[in-house]
Amino acid sequence: MQRPRHTSPPASTETAEAIGAELRARGLRSTAARRSILAALRALPDHPTVDELSTLLEARGHAISIATVYQNLARLAEAGLVTRFLDSQGLLRFDANPSRHHHLLCRSCGRVVDVDRDELGAKRLSQVAHDLASENASWELEDAQLELRGLCPTCRAAR
Repeated sequence: MQRPRHTSPPASTETAEAIGAELRARGLRSTAARRSILAALRALPDHPTVDELSTLLEARGHAISIATVYQNLARLAEAGLVTRFLDSQGLLRFDANPSRHHHLLCRSCGRVVDVDRDELGAKRLSQVAHDLASENASWELEDAQLELRGLCPTCRAAR
């Protein structure tokens, strides 16, 4: 089943000036493309691929080439403003929530939803990660993220 596509992301509540200031604070030039990409990504409830984000930007009236979208997403990730990860289907997705959190992944439509980690959950995950790293001494653990896979409510209802 294909992942549902949005026709247009909702307008961001952040101003272009605020996003521009954040970009400059991270050592990036505040270009119109970067501001548009970051605002659109932050306004989305999911984690788009480069193609999906490019389509959404075009629908919103921003004519930005896919290469420019990809290059700017890479720069935003390097600056810590977005994160990137491979989903269960091997697609590179981008997340505007750079804080440490988990993901729910729908095995049917590919939907990815953030699950915030509470302090107790973070400590438990850290302990599990530490235990696994201890059992695999050749690994140097840098971070841990939990991915929970199953069916989203829409796909469950369609069964």
